[in-house]
Amino acid sequence: MVWYRKAAEQGNAKAQNSLGVLYWMGNGVVANKVEAVQWYRKSARQGDASAMFNLGAAYYDGEGVNVNDNLAYAWFLLSSEAGSGSGQDAAKRTAGEHGLAALNEACFRIGKMYETGEDLPANTELAARWYRKAAERGYSEAKIGLAILSMKAKDFGEARHWCEAAAKDRHAGGYFCLGHLYQHGLGVEQSPNEARKWYEESAKAGHAQGMQALGQMYEKGEGTKVDRSQAFVWYFISARRGNGDAVLAANQLRSLMTASEWKDAQKKLRQRNFDLKQVDVVLHGSPEPVR
Repeated sequence: MVWYRKAAEQGNAKAQNSLGVLYWMGNGVVANKVEAVQWYRKSARQGDASAMFNLGAAYYDGEGVNVNDNLAYAWFLLSSEAGSGSGQDAAKRTAGEHGLAALNEACFRIGKMYETGEDLPANTELAARWYRKAAERGYSEAKIGLAILSMKAKDFGEARHWCEAAAKDRHAGGYFCLGHLYQHGLGVEQSPNEARKWYEESAKAGHAQGMQALGQMYEKGEGTKVDRSQAFVWYFISARRGNGDAVLAANQLRSLMTASEWKDAQKKLRQRNFDLKQVDVVLHGSPEPVR
């Protein structure tokens, strides 16, 4: 315990995993599986295959962390790729238990960890590689992940390919993605009409950012005539889904609307069966004062 800790605290990956095992088993220290997982995580981040397997097992059994089959599978796959025989066996067993859908979700999760630097070092190339594994098997979320990475890399032709692929799956994010490309002329000829059409598809499919983007087009008259009451409605619906930017946009627009526009917005909200008393709750966090 003493010597593993000295090495682990200096960043030695094998010592970090070994220290985790001691905490897991209660050897030389009081057993503490939460502490064990923390050391496994430090070691796994550095690519230690055994630590990756141990972390996957912790998620699989729900010891030291909450049960999470998706993360368990992800760490088993990483461990397997890093050369662990235990990881390879666990990955095969998990594949038999959960099938292709779980494999795609696990690959997507690995890609996300590499993209964000969450639990693994940020690495765009590896993020794209893992996203692609799932995307080529039809996983829509991974297609969106590749589209976003392609946009960041300014490879707009590739971004368009994956946006269109996700849109064919009727994925709300795919619709939004195409709207963004057409609005800004990225990899396609700029077209406000096309942008509005795709944003509308994403909004109807429940995409909060798509709702906000559609509201902005109505507010500014891009791809459609200016309609501030309709813009407010979309901002409000987006805000109800927890979009903080839409809350700000709705409040700002409300301060600019004429009495006639506000009356029209209220009519549109009622037609959608919204309780007007909830407008202030959503936009201000408190009900309108009683007068």
